[in-house]
Amino acid sequence: MLYDIAGNDRTDFTPFLYVAGAMLLLALLFQLRAHRRRQSSGSAKVIAVFATLIGGLGYGINTWDQQRLIGRLSGGDYLIAEGLIANHQQWEQELARGKDGRRRYDRWEIVYVAGIAFIWSPGAQEPAFTNAQQPPIDIRDGLPVRISYVEDVAGEAHQRRILRWEIAEPFGGQAAAP
Repeated sequence: MLYDIAGNDRTDFTPFLYVAGAMLLLALLFQLRAHRRRQSSGSAKVIAVFATLIGGLGYGINTWDQQRLIGRLSGGDYLIAEGLIANHQQWEQELARGKDGRRRYDRWEIVYVAGIAFIWSPGAQEPAFTNAQQPPIDIRDGLPVRISYVEDVAGEAHQRRILRWEIAEPFGGQAAAP
């Protein structure tokens, strides 16, 4: 088993809570400073709102989504694609060009298994397979795999969430080396 969302491969979203907590502490400091001057601190309110969004969205929604996906895996409510990896590709997509002229890119990876496309952004902070573990899986064409997945949006390759990635038994009956 190379990846299992219900096992040790769960993504830890607590760094979002640390960032939100640090921002709330900063907001509190701004508020105390304004209170001593008998003023109101608009900055403290804005920082507190953003801290709440980071904590709620970054930790709360991702943790909920991860538990939802684990529930679907343990409940047997998922699809399976089994076969040889074909047409494995990696590419970069330019997102923006900064004021300093530097380009920003988003990286993508795609594989086809039994004619089904799976696309992900390597290392993305999301509850599903993104090949972010260290070391990353050595994905190559011809590797026999069994992928357990769900489709959050039917027919959309980038909405296929990989829950479990296993090396499948090759046709000769012996286990393949990853």
